[in-house]
Amino acid sequence: MSIFNLRNYLTILGNQPDYEPIINQAKQLIEIQNRFLQIIPSSIGSRCAVGKYSNGVILIYTDNGVIASRLRQLAPAILRHFSNNNLTINEIKIAVQPNPSQGHPPDSRKRTQRLNSSATRHLNDLIATLPDESPLRQALVKLLSNNKQQV
Repeated sequence: MSIFNLRNYLTILGNQPDYEPIINQAKQLIEIQNRFLQIIPSSIGSRCAVGKYSNGVILIYTDNGVIASRLRQLAPAILRHFSNNNLTINEIKIAVQPNPSQGHPPDSRKRTQRLNSSATRHLNDLIATLPDESPLRQALVKLLSNNKQQV
């Protein structure tokens, strides 16, 4: 469905009494989101979005704590801007909601540790005492083979 057809469809739905409140709320959220993006720095604009507006409170979702902290610092200026533009917003709430589609940055603190020779020897001794079909034995063999590959 093209954008033009979608707009027509939403316009038709907006004229239906059953859907009118939902469409009006969506339009209000779009207006708030657009004004919000005009206020905040562009560097964080792509990392957050207005998620809800109700009784003068807007909820802004962001994908990490750093952006959330920056938005909390900007909250007074954002409230002033909205009040200057005749939007009744009394409070801003910020929630962190990681975006799974962006993936996770590599964790630089993650270290792979190898088993020392004593641990390897003790595990080999344990493996020798376990039956061949034992799931524990199979897991230990896999652990030791992974440990050898980390050289």
